[in-house]
Amino acid sequence: MKRNALLTDFFKKVENPKSTKIPKVAAVTRLPDTVRLMAWNADSLLNRIKNKESAREIVKVVKERDVNVLCVCE
Repeated sequence: MKRNALLTDFFKKVENPKSTKIPKVAAVTRLPDTVRLMAWNADSLLNRIKNKESAREIVKVVKERDVNVLCVCE
Protein backbone atom coordinates (compact mmCIF):
# COMPACT_ATOMS: atom_id res chain seq x y z
CA MET A 1 0.00 0.00 0.00
CA LYS A 2 2.78 2.40 0.90
CA ARG A 3 4.65 1.56 -2.32
CA ASN A 4 1.52 2.19 -4.40
CA ALA A 5 1.01 5.56 -2.73
CA LEU A 6 4.61 6.52 -3.48
CA LEU A 7 4.29 5.42 -7.10
CA THR A 8 1.06 7.38 -7.53
CA ASP A 9 2.76 10.43 -6.04
CA PHE A 10 5.67 9.97 -8.47
CA PHE A 11 3.39 10.04 -11.48
CA LYS A 12 1.61 13.14 -10.17
CA LYS A 13 5.03 14.81 -10.03
CA VAL A 14 5.88 13.62 -13.54
CA GLU A 15 2.63 15.14 -14.79
CA ASN A 16 3.59 18.46 -13.21
CA PRO A 17 7.40 18.79 -13.53
CA LYS A 18 7.45 22.12 -11.69
CA SER A 19 6.54 20.30 -8.47
CA THR A 20 9.58 18.00 -8.49
CA LYS A 21 13.34 18.01 -8.89
CA ILE A 22 13.58 14.64 -10.65
CA PRO A 23 15.75 15.21 -13.78
CA LYS A 24 15.35 13.61 -17.20
CA VAL A 25 12.02 11.94 -16.46
CA ALA A 26 9.49 11.50 -19.22
CA ALA A 27 6.26 13.43 -18.97
CA VAL A 28 3.34 11.04 -18.89
CA THR A 29 1.93 12.75 -21.99
CA ARG A 30 4.97 11.64 -24.03
CA LEU A 31 4.01 8.01 -23.59
CA PRO A 32 1.45 6.22 -25.79
CA ASP A 33 -2.12 6.06 -24.51
CA THR A 34 -1.91 2.45 -23.31
CA VAL A 35 1.16 3.13 -21.19
CA ARG A 36 -0.21 6.47 -19.99
CA LEU A 37 -3.40 4.79 -18.75
CA MET A 38 -1.30 2.27 -16.81
CA ALA A 39 0.70 5.12 -15.33
CA TRP A 40 -2.37 6.75 -13.83
CA ASN A 41 -3.10 3.67 -11.73
CA ALA A 42 -0.22 2.42 -9.56
CA ASP A 43 -1.81 -1.01 -9.01
CA SER A 44 -2.34 -1.47 -12.73
CA LEU A 45 1.22 -0.39 -13.55
CA LEU A 46 2.73 -2.81 -11.02
CA ASN A 47 0.60 -5.65 -12.38
CA ARG A 48 1.61 -4.88 -15.97
CA ILE A 49 5.30 -4.86 -15.05
CA LYS A 50 4.91 -8.33 -13.51
CA ASN A 51 3.78 -9.53 -16.95
CA LYS A 52 7.05 -9.96 -18.87
CA GLU A 53 5.42 -9.58 -22.27
CA SER A 54 3.87 -6.24 -21.33
CA ALA A 55 7.16 -5.11 -19.81
CA ARG A 56 9.01 -5.95 -23.05
CA GLU A 57 6.43 -3.97 -25.01
CA ILE A 58 6.88 -0.97 -22.73
CA VAL A 59 10.67 -1.15 -23.10
CA LYS A 60 10.31 -1.29 -26.90
CA VAL A 61 8.16 1.85 -26.98
CA VAL A 62 10.46 3.64 -24.54
CA LYS A 63 13.55 2.87 -26.67
CA GLU A 64 11.80 3.96 -29.87
CA ARG A 65 10.77 7.29 -28.37
CA ASP A 66 14.03 7.84 -26.44
CA VAL A 67 12.13 8.37 -23.21
CA ASN A 68 13.59 7.82 -19.74
CA VAL A 69 11.27 6.05 -17.29
CA LEU A 70 11.39 4.80 -13.73
CA CYS A 71 11.71 1.03 -13.38
CA VAL A 72 9.57 -0.37 -10.58
CA CYS A 73 10.87 -3.66 -9.20
CA GLU A 74 9.51 -6.02 -6.56
